[in-house]
Amino acid sequence: GKTTLLRCLNFLERPDTGVIRVNGETMWDAADPATQRESEVRKKRLHFGLVFQNFNLFPQYTALENVMLAGELLAKEQVQIISGLALGIDGAAHRGALRAGADTYGVLGCGVNICYPSAHYKLYGQMLTRGGIISEFPLDTGPLKMNFPMRNRIISGLSDAISLVLPSQYESLSIAVLEAMALGVPVLVNGQCDVLKGHCTKSNGGLYYRNFFEFEGALNYLFSHPDEYQEMQENAYEYVLEHYDWDVILERFRVIIENVIEGRT
Repeated sequence: GKTTLLRCLNFLERPDTGVIRVNGETMWDAADPATQRESEVRKKRLHFGLVFQNFNLFPQYTALENVMLAGELLAKEQVQIISGLALGIDGAAHRGALRAGADTYGVLGCGVNICYPSAHYKLYGQMLTRGGIISEFPLDTGPLKMNFPMRNRIISGLSDAISLVLPSQYESLSIAVLEAMALGVPVLVNGQCDVLKGHCTKSNGGLYYRNFFEFEGALNYLFSHPDEYQEMQENAYEYVLEHYDWDVILERFRVIIENVIEGRT
């Protein structure tokens, strides 16, 4: 049978049928007349539709509780939860995976013997026995700012994914997206963010969405069009190579410096 998470998403297609229960609590029952009112249907469509944007899977829970629930449900379906172990949704997703009895992994921007952030000390210890803590940095390396973009490529490399989904509306460049594209992984991003939308339109290596139905359509497209998907993989890789390769960046800086010097003289 379908899992709870899949039934939640299936609700968008058939809100008039089925029952959804999580940890013994009934979230939706089509046999209950109170939940069949048009306003209730619209409200629940909204909540389920935003699960990938603000994690509001169930409105009676807080955002972090919803993330923990999503992490638990995904982990039960053998979906690996990997993150940078940051405060907020990273930690919540790991806790959900652990609650499901699954292994889960965190990639640090410091040595593996340093728990950062320190507020995750208990979670850090639990993950050492159920999954693991990963870092490319030597022991005792502190959590320097420059280390965190570097660790993102490891997170991308560990993710054997059809697509990288980034629902953030606020990105200045998005190293995570570029790292995924550099690995030939097409991206699916929030179209309300001009930076992310720009990466997709310039590269033809990703898709963007503005609501749940566009998200669903884009995801189905990636699964159902293998030839176009392979072309997007190639486009994503070439885009990063052409615009963000280190030699390309250095050449841009050289031109800028020369223009500044010539302008002064």
